[in-house]
Amino acid sequence: MAGIATDLPAWLIVVISAAIILISGGIDAAFYYIFKIFMGQGVIQQGLRETGEPAEATILQVSDTGLTVNNIYPMVKALLEVRPQGRASYQVETKVLLNRMDIPQIQPGKVVQVRFDPRDPDQVVVVGAGAQDTINAPGSPAEARLAEQMLLGAEQANQALRQNGEPAQAKILQAQGLGVMVNGNNPAMRLLLEVYPANRPAFQAEAIAVVAQASIPNYQPDKMVFVKFDPNDITKVAIDHSQP
Repeated sequence: MAGIATDLPAWLIVVISAAIILISGGIDAAFYYIFKIFMGQGVIQQGLRETGEPAEATILQVSDTGLTVNNIYPMVKALLEVRPQGRASYQVETKVLLNRMDIPQIQPGKVVQVRFDPRDPDQVVVVGAGAQDTINAPGSPAEARLAEQMLLGAEQANQALRQNGEPAQAKILQAQGLGVMVNGNNPAMRLLLEVYPANRPAFQAEAIAVVAQASIPNYQPDKMVFVKFDPNDITKVAIDHSQP
């Protein structure tokens, strides 16, 4: 969108751009979930940064979520005591995307600046103090930022497929890292698969999977994997890690 003058807010431009990318690339189950979550969480947080009511907050607890974007931005879960002006303080939990160098600023006992929705005080976003914008994180490509949200949604769909889907083998045609590491150096990957069901023709579909670091060589083009798919919607496929 470079070179186009617009008065639209930055977060809305990102949403429109994401919609165009998803539509042009084909919307499968994983992308449905990413768009739903991206709209629901990332845009709300960006809106709070621009229009939310400011307040101070003390960090009470910090815990790791296991997600890291581009090996630079770990996401943590923070329990805050928010102290709005003119109203009672309250506790709320929120997620914060950090630069590793700024982790010491997001620790229990630290006071940070936040913005919250006065109509829904549980909607809170940390501003400054090392917190990165999950939509506009400096130095983090848009694809990786969206991938972090994609992973959260895709995993929900994958769990349902692993429980109820039809088993099959599949050949990996393409493998792409999403720039997200889970629980250490285990990458999230987007896989283009050719699926070979037992009683129907082969078909191609995409799947999102978290791959153990030691197993990365097994998730490369031409490798065979086990999957589960929805027989009523063959665009929905999940890697079945329980199979050898």
